[in-house]
Amino acid sequence: MSPRPPGESNLAGTPGSGSGPVYIDGINEPLPEGETLLWEGRPELIPLAMRALYLRLFIIYWAVLALVWLGHGLTTGRPGSALAADLAWLLVVGLVGSAMVLGLAWAVRRSTTYALTDRRVVMRMGVALPAVLNLPLEKIQEANFRQYGDGTGLITFSLPPTERMGVVFLWPHHRPWRWGRPEPAFRALPGAQEVAKRVGAAAQAVLGGAGPPVSESGSGGMKRSRKDVSGGDTPATAGGLER
Repeated sequence: MSPRPPGESNLAGTPGSGSGPVYIDGINEPLPEGETLLWEGRPELIPLAMRALYLRLFIIYWAVLALVWLGHGLTTGRPGSALAADLAWLLVVGLVGSAMVLGLAWAVRRSTTYALTDRRVVMRMGVALPAVLNLPLEKIQEANFRQYGDGTGLITFSLPPTERMGVVFLWPHHRPWRWGRPEPAFRALPGAQEVAKRVGAAAQAVLGGAGPPVSESGSGGMKRSRKDVSGGDTPATAGGLER
């Protein structure tokens, strides 16, 4: 069965309708019969570059380097024309580097789809080697939500200790600065607070009302005790490569 044509994804957050098979954007196999797509989306470009790919730190580094170079040139009596040429060279290198980071962010965004069904969280990711990560809702021990000032947010998913995955596999779709036990995450997500509520509601439905509440402020999280998730039979697995 052929995949859904490009451009027909549900990136606005509304599941597809109709009686035919339902596809998650970028995944060739349709959802299993009886499974419902609740939401799908992808990261925003600039917030993704700034936070997940550290473009902000890169810009700060080159700005500080330019100021240090300027200060050194002024204190050593370097000619103004030579100093201007040096600063122009630093500016060019900084712009090229920033463009490369933005290009990588564009490729990451283009290859990424986040989705929520009534059974699992799905992450399609990978620029060079596309892969699909399936997180059954009953296996998610804790989901935390954080809102940023630009309107995007971060949703992280904590799994049982037995469910381990490498940060290289997840990058950059993981909780920042959590290297020892990386947590899958929706990064730079527009409308993240509403998506977090949908995740909480879907988990409650799976667990018969024992799922996590969602903080209205967005600063809290969606939490569930370990005993509420220990009975799941389906492991959180990394799907096969989707090409």
